[in-house]
Amino acid sequence: MIAGGITHTYFWRSNTYSRLSLSAASHNFETIVDSLSKANNSKIPNYRNNLTENYLTISFFLNHKMNSRSFVKTGFFLKGMGFKLDEQIYNNTDLALRTVTDFNGNTYLFQPYIQYQYKFNDALTLNTGLHAMYYGLNKDYSIEPRAGLKWSFAGNQSLNLGYGMHSQLNSISVYFRQSKMPDGSYQRLNENIGMLSSQHFVLGYDRNITEFVRIKAEVYYQYLAHAAVNGGINNYYSLLNEGANFGYATPDTLKATGTGYNYGIEFTLEHFLNKGFYYLLTASVFESKYKGSDKIERNTAFNGNYVINALIGKEFVLGNSKKEQKIKNILSFDIKTTYAGGQRYTPSNVLFNPFSGKYYREYDENKAYSLQYKDYSRTDLKITYRRNGRKITQEWGIDIQNVFNQTNVYAEKFNQKTGEKSFTNQIGIMIIPQYRIIF
Repeated sequence: MIAGGITHTYFWRSNTYSRLSLSAASHNFETIVDSLSKANNSKIPNYRNNLTENYLTISFFLNHKMNSRSFVKTGFFLKGMGFKLDEQIYNNTDLALRTVTDFNGNTYLFQPYIQYQYKFNDALTLNTGLHAMYYGLNKDYSIEPRAGLKWSFAGNQSLNLGYGMHSQLNSISVYFRQSKMPDGSYQRLNENIGMLSSQHFVLGYDRNITEFVRIKAEVYYQYLAHAAVNGGINNYYSLLNEGANFGYATPDTLKATGTGYNYGIEFTLEHFLNKGFYYLLTASVFESKYKGSDKIERNTAFNGNYVINALIGKEFVLGNSKKEQKIKNILSFDIKTTYAGGQRYTPSNVLFNPFSGKYYREYDENKAYSLQYKDYSRTDLKITYRRNGRKITQEWGIDIQNVFNQTNVYAEKFNQKTGEKSFTNQIGIMIIPQYRIIF
């Protein structure tokens, strides 16, 4: 990956300024997945993906202070996108790799917006805005209103209420996925599928307990629409569950009729860096549901129901002399831990095929994502020594990931010879030495 950019800011007058940014990026990503023949351990190609993405982005905004209470900001993002994507997956019918994506072309995404802020007084502030998206590939568009109200009271406390509509493009592999037709030709049936849209509602409370400690609580609800689901048959599939693992199960034909929702409450306790000490505690309790093309409500693959994160750290400035203090040799320790509900998965029954002499799994799609792996837990410890020089900064460190060697489930695996099911675990303890130099 390589990226670069340039930004120009111009002050038209004391209450008005603009900013123009140009950036470019290029990214190449290649995936190779192979299997082994059970007969002679020879390599069998299973999946190939070679993706090159090139982006050229222009962004511009004009910020104007109308008076002491009113601010307006308007601008746009224009992203030119060039893709070269070759994707192949093993097909059981062809007994060979089948090309499912073969695209080499360009498109663009245009996003204009306007924001307006009005301060009724020192305690009450209203933020409103209108955002739009236009996708040149299939001429799909969205218009998204947004608004937020913040009430600061008692000096160190505030309440905020917000609403926003947001849209998101699907993965590029969805738009460019090829389907094999009865006559042997290939067509991109999903190129005109619409964007995923969501409506967010949030109510939050924020309080500064001391100068360096604050607490924050939020309740939220998110409604999802136009999610891509199976367009060929009515079943449980939804693109909302993609990314839960590295499996490839996207249907050839999709339609944007799926829905989903998320709601929950989040709590944050934060100690800002002061005298080298800091900590952060977050806790979230949530529910995540969706409907596929069969219109049956189910858990999403990500519905772990809760996540708890904790981070605590301390920095020590080494040396006593003024010269050493100025150079600032710093030794720091931080420890981070996560505890979360397990990922969802679909139950399956083991059956035997007498013709092949092998066992196979039959998934109970009616109970998709009804089971849950055991809870996830992991603790990381990082120790660093940083020397801040006059011209360069050097940092040596050691990052011990999963320091207690916790066993976390990655996926369920299946043995076709014995019919036994077991679990593949994620990586255990891993020690990573680090050195960094900053000019």
